[in-house]
Amino acid sequence: MSYSVFTALNKNRLESMEDTALWVQLRASELGGDEILIAAVCDGVGSLELSGEVSEFAAVETIGELARRITLYARAHGVSIINKLRDNIGQIISSINDGLIRNYPDERRIGTTLTFAVFWRGSLLACSVGDSPVYLIKDGSCKLLLELDNREGDKNEITQCLGERNRKLQPNVRIVDDFKTGDKVLIGSDGAFGGLNQCDIKDTVASLGASQKCADAIIDDAANTTRDNQALILVSVKER
Repeated sequence: MSYSVFTALNKNRLESMEDTALWVQLRASELGGDEILIAAVCDGVGSLELSGEVSEFAAVETIGELARRITLYARAHGVSIINKLRDNIGQIISSINDGLIRNYPDERRIGTTLTFAVFWRGSLLACSVGDSPVYLIKDGSCKLLLELDNREGDKNEITQCLGERNRKLQPNVRIVDDFKTGDKVLIGSDGAFGGLNQCDIKDTVASLGASQKCADAIIDDAANTTRDNQALILVSVKER
């Protein structure tokens, strides 16, 4: 199984870009020729220093940590990589957060959200720390896959993020076992969707399909409702 991936980025009306979108496809002999896709979006906490640099570093750190673990797990025959990632998600997030803190030892005020998804053999694992959402378009519906770490009543105030010291982060995680042709996943910073609701997103995807034009249209529509930076990754199973 292989995947189509489309990304869209927009600084919008802010002076600097604090969002990062990064993805990589892995294919190794240990995977039996199967393709694994890792996609990650990070949104630097805007009130803190080095937000753009921190979000970019966190995305790279995430891809590296997941690729390392996937290669390790793939060597154990009969192991479900998706389930193994879920079982070790706390360690994975701690390792990424520790790497971020080690890279900025003298910066006490750093932070970024992290949302990533791993796709393999018709299954996907989605995980988040912060308020960058993941939407699943499936069977004519659009669903938010993960709980957002927002303080109730104020969507702009997140309750946890990478970069926090002396705190055990509590990642949100979910597995979808039947990600198939026709299904789509959208991973984005909060600004990528802005004031759009799930019906708006579903209608755009239904109209334009899995395409660069669709990713760009969602960003453009959301830009009319927010001044925030925007980063979006759209994933679908590639048509054979």
